Amino acid sequence: MIVSECIFERMSKILYLHQYFKTPSEAGASRSYFLAKAMVDAGHEVTLMTQGDVEKVEDIDGIKVIYLKNQYSNKMGVLKRV
Repeated sequence: MIVSECIFERMSKILYLHQYFKTPSEAGASRSYFLAKAMVDAGHEVTLMTQGDVEKVEDIDGIKVIYLKNQYSNKMGVLKRV
């Protein structure tokens, strides 16, 4: 049984926040793509918010991806990152 089927018994609207979102065709970790895609395939509506070079909204394989432009660096302290 798929984990999402155990947790969600009916269609849900899910807001997924992830600092870096990559698809399988891009270099980098794509775990958030596969998790969001599994939720979409299970019948859920997924909106994913992430950082990007420009602000835009895209539909990627049924996942609504909102890219927000922001200044970010791992050198920032906790308060600035939040």
